[in-house]
Amino acid sequence: MKIWPLRFRGGAADGYLFSDDAGGFFRADATFLDRYVSGGLTARDKAFLHLGGHGFEEAGDLAHTSFAYRWSQRQAIRTEFGYVILVPTLRCNLTCTYCQVSRAAENARGYDWSEDTTEAVLRYLDGLTTSDVKIEFQGGEPLLRLDLLEEVRSFCRRRFTSSKFVVCTNLQRLGSEEWSFLDAPDTFVSTSLDGALATHTRQRTQSASATEGFLSNLDQALERLGADKVSALPTIDIDDPLTSMS
Repeated sequence: MKIWPLRFRGGAADGYLFSDDAGGFFRADATFLDRYVSGGLTARDKAFLHLGGHGFEEAGDLAHTSFAYRWSQRQAIRTEFGYVILVPTLRCNLTCTYCQVSRAAENARGYDWSEDTTEAVLRYLDGLTTSDVKIEFQGGEPLLRLDLLEEVRSFCRRRFTSSKFVVCTNLQRLGSEEWSFLDAPDTFVSTSLDGALATHTRQRTQSASATEGFLSNLDQALERLGADKVSALPTIDIDDPLTSMS
């Protein structure tokens, strides 16, 4: 059996991470690394590698063709661009400790799209050659400019054969108009849930009552929109990961 070239990194107590050029990966210990570099792989090693798609018997067999397909998919360059991230405002109603953007206070001025910017965004979208588009609205808190989200969504529905929308929202304050916007079948929610109530409060809301409001809205989103339309992702404190998630 022939083994595809493997890269490896690590060396800590939990072993080494091996990967191939097609994106396949696995973890193994130092004894496996010794056998691999010395050409002393056992029959069990080879069976494991073959099962994981890291080797093949002969050119053109299923394992070889499968690897070639996965490799070509990683090398291919898309000719059509159909995923766009838009930031209609940098204003936000939270002050998360780890915020990676230059957020502005909720009542600040000059941090939303101007009319010229909005027109430029629509011209850019109109110039895409794809027939399918996915728009992700980020911020700031994008729902603070629901009118801009509506304008972009309406345009994309007219312009493209298929369109989907993701609103990255903190789910902190939602009224009837916001819920109505999110109710649409082509619109999805992405939010942040940073583990336990105390952790979420410390990292995001700075207020237990605000955290309770978020959790209430999250429950409502799951019930009203469905779990398939809502994703909640955490930000982990690498210095204290267990406490973050407990």
